[in-house]
Amino acid sequence: MRKLVHIEMIAQFPNFSPLQPTHGGRIIKTASERPPYSDHNFTSLWSWNAKGNAHVSEHNGNIIVLLNDYIDTDKKILTLIGAKNLHESIKNILSEPTNTLPKTLELVPEDVAQQLDEKCFDIIEDRASHDYIYDVKKILTYSGNKYGAKRNFVNRFKRHYPDAYCTNIDISNESNKTQILSLFVKWTSYKVSLDINHTNEFNALNSFLDHSNIFDNVICLGLYDNELLIGFAIIEIANKDYCIIHFEKADYINYVGIYPYLLQKVAELANSLGCLYINYEQDLGLAFLEKAKKSYHPDFFLKKYTVTLK
Repeated sequence: MRKLVHIEMIAQFPNFSPLQPTHGGRIIKTASERPPYSDHNFTSLWSWNAKGNAHVSEHNGNIIVLLNDYIDTDKKILTLIGAKNLHESIKNILSEPTNTLPKTLELVPEDVAQQLDEKCFDIIEDRASHDYIYDVKKILTYSGNKYGAKRNFVNRFKRHYPDAYCTNIDISNESNKTQILSLFVKWTSYKVSLDINHTNEFNALNSFLDHSNIFDNVICLGLYDNELLIGFAIIEIANKDYCIIHFEKADYINYVGIYPYLLQKVAELANSLGCLYINYEQDLGLAFLEKAKKSYHPDFFLKKYTVTLK
């Protein structure tokens, strides 16, 4: 049973309420009507709300979310969870008269976009926001020619680091939290040349760790070399078929092959819990993420679109 059992009322559109943990039950229920898109997942929404800027509103049985962009915090994103009275709902949202809201609806699931009338809306595929979805069984075995490089990396990792092992981490333990955040900082030091600010993700991870007691079905898998944390993956069992990797970092400079090994361990865990698919979230248009996520050969994408009024 989920811990977020109390459902607090959400303001009716055009009014908004600051996002609260007690909104989780309502958001989870509404989002469960379709596959688990990462942006509409409450764990993700709350974690990335580290500065408390996210707001929610209810309209025609749908949840409108106003949140900061993942990279550019000066940009606001408007998205819709739900698909009730779509044309009326989206028209009302995008023509809100105070002009305080963005005029583009983003992160719109494919099945929602397909229901919209192209005579009324401009609907554009948002490739950088698609969630990468992997077949658990394929990652579990890395079978076939296309996974040859991944198999080689895993075998190399096992051969070079025989003392490495995976275990679930108790993220209520302060020492474990410190180790996770320290590994994140080490990872960012490897990315300096990319000129990308990782502060938002660090804050989101820190927020998740500080509030992890409000989430259910979340597991932190730690990868250790003896007693040293060298990798972690924070995973949520989203429903009976899907798990989502919310955060994943590893010391890939000092441990060659660590990422294919860690993802295979995630697949082992997911398989043991009956999951069929891993949602590896989006690449945000970042070239290094796109290259890495494509290399695992996604089975398909949870596609997303932007919608504006014509």
